[in-house]
Amino acid sequence: MRLDTTFSVVIPCYNYAHVVERAIQSVFDQGGDAFDVTAINDGSTDASGEVLERCARARGPSLRVIHQENRGLSAVRNRGTRETQGDYLIFLDADDELMPAAFSQFRRAIDATDRPAFVIGGHLAIHPKGGRKLHPQPALPELREARFLRYIRNETKIMHGAAAMRRDAAVAIPFDESLRTGEDFLVFAILLARYDCATIDVPVLCHHRHPGSLRHDVKAQEGSRERLPELLFDQDRLPPSFARHRSEFAARCALNLCRTYARAGRDRSALGAYWRALAHDPRVALRPMALREATRALRRWILS
Repeated sequence: MRLDTTFSVVIPCYNYAHVVERAIQSVFDQGGDAFDVTAINDGSTDASGEVLERCARARGPSLRVIHQENRGLSAVRNRGTRETQGDYLIFLDADDELMPAAFSQFRRAIDATDRPAFVIGGHLAIHPKGGRKLHPQPALPELREARFLRYIRNETKIMHGAAAMRRDAAVAIPFDESLRTGEDFLVFAILLARYDCATIDVPVLCHHRHPGSLRHDVKAQEGSRERLPELLFDQDRLPPSFARHRSEFAARCALNLCRTYARAGRDRSALGAYWRALAHDPRVALRPMALREATRALRRWILS
């Protein structure tokens, strides 16, 4: 296993003073010196800035701290790309942590597949009440279009921190700073469609789940989900032959928004999103699970 591959770990931090040191320590626990850490305080209003500065004093030049006004995750990750030099970039959320020997696992995959642009590992999810669930990362199909389809159909799951991007690929595909959520989906889908990829079947990340995730933020979701098909299927982002999958993806985005509205008790909005899914691709919208969710929303709306 080659040891000369270097990693730059970028940790966005917004109001995570209580856990960010855990994320930082998980990187230093990897051992060796072929890495650097850049923690970016994105305008936190808690003690994150002070915690990060204390961590930097304790850990020396391998940890750099940047403070900026709040600009969101995409802007933080793009700045992290610009401000670092490692061969591969890992974007580690401040409330997560790398598993022991994660760098070794990434290096094995990189060496075995001739330095792929994108390496994806499994993760261990820890739920708020203490439950744990292992999510291995199965091997990807060889054909890029098949990999892409598995991802937009939610059959392949990718977590920040469990993925490493080769620097040239990260530079070529920046995160869209106009999106509040879904920006990572956009980048990952394009990487799968355009570059060579590798997988690691064991977990390299410990992901701590919590209810404050943007996945449950209705405003963020409705501002992004309906834009994703247009942004993803731009002619410069995907091969032209992929255009035939746009309707399916648009339907899936509308169904995701339908579920978000339903969880928030906005059944009329959920029904509107469902009708849009039906218009985009009836094959997707009429699947039993989607149809059941729409039926429940309709029943609740009628009875309200």
